[in-house]
Amino acid sequence: MHDFVRFSGVALMSAGLCIAATLSRAAPAQNRGKTARAGVRTVLKSERDYLVGAADSPLVAGAKVDLLFQNGKRLDGMVVTDVRSGTADGTLRSLGVKSSKGKRQNIRPDTVARILIARKPFDVLLDADSNEFVLLDLARRDEVVAERLRSSGQRLWSGPSQGGPYRTVAEYKRDYVDKVQALFRDQAFQLNETQYFLFYSNISPDQAEGVVADLDRMYVELGKLFGLLKETNIWRGKCVVLAFAEKSEFERCEVEVMGRPPNPTAQGLCHPFEDGKVVVTCYRGSDPNFFRSMLVHETTHGFVHLYRSNAGVPSWINEGLADWVANLVVSESTVVPRRQRDALAKARAMGSMGGMFNAQGNIDVWQYGLASGLTEFLIQTNLQAYGGLITLVKEGVTWQDALRELYGVTPEELAAEYGRSNGLAGLQP
Repeated sequence: MHDFVRFSGVALMSAGLCIAATLSRAAPAQNRGKTARAGVRTVLKSERDYLVGAADSPLVAGAKVDLLFQNGKRLDGMVVTDVRSGTADGTLRSLGVKSSKGKRQNIRPDTVARILIARKPFDVLLDADSNEFVLLDLARRDEVVAERLRSSGQRLWSGPSQGGPYRTVAEYKRDYVDKVQALFRDQAFQLNETQYFLFYSNISPDQAEGVVADLDRMYVELGKLFGLLKETNIWRGKCVVLAFAEKSEFERCEVEVMGRPPNPTAQGLCHPFEDGKVVVTCYRGSDPNFFRSMLVHETTHGFVHLYRSNAGVPSWINEGLADWVANLVVSESTVVPRRQRDALAKARAMGSMGGMFNAQGNIDVWQYGLASGLTEFLIQTNLQAYGGLITLVKEGVTWQDALRELYGVTPEELAAEYGRSNGLAGLQP
């Protein structure tokens, strides 16, 4: 369970003051974004073990394939007519296919996100070293990751085709919507349903509509960060959001619907369950922009909970990402820039980040600004590598090893580089 709390801050900061080139000096060349074509995902160093070589490629003439494109469109039931290989081993320059009606097409790999070959998934990525496209064997990756997670008592989340705990809207309405309505019979609640969210609230319809739009955008931005296909639904059916006009209503819901004691400092809470269900509860408060930012922040925790596996991520990464995307989606809010300014001032006075990397449980409230600042620092250095970092952590790799793998630095070097970019020489973790 995560909570979003208020704390003081006064002036705005320009986030990411001098981030441009500092950390990238240490990052491995193959991870520094040599992507030749905008919007195309590039192979990370951590993914090279799962690339398909020419000798074992199932993408051959006569193979039956489904093609999922970058723009969300797809072609199902196609037959490969020819494959034009690149100059390097296992690379692909173009693909010829025909439909069941005999219509032929030549497919450029830079337009394709994924190919299903005999229902086995392969992502199409750009190899920045050769500037040609390659196939990444997702099934093989999942096998390796599942074994690694199993050794520590964790697991990959299963999809609906594997019998995962996907719930129907009717079940969510029964367990939450109906209970809230029965609890507040004198209140007028409305249900806003989107592709990914069930938003049940007694706040004004106009405000509710804007908040739901924020959540939808949050989902899109996180999907981009982690390279998810446009059709991917990470939730177990939907994410449930229960939003109240008054704090007393929120606290009563916590006790009587969620079965939790009230948290007097929280304006919003994310409830992630072991079976993959996510419920977010909150109340409006007096600052509309803070409310919007808070709700994006809390719902991001639910997204991270359901991304790849049930493995946890360190608090500084979890809170940093949640604040980063909240600031991106709700740019009108000053909460994240204020936190960053206040945190840098305290870090300057201390000469350190207060042991944030070693926090057992949640980081301190003042460290949220450092966490989001570091997140922005790493994303501006290499956005795809940052998504890869969290992916590796969710796949059972320590965050320290993932950081070295994808950015080529230690935690101490990261702290020092981040400090230098903000005028804090010699910043210690």
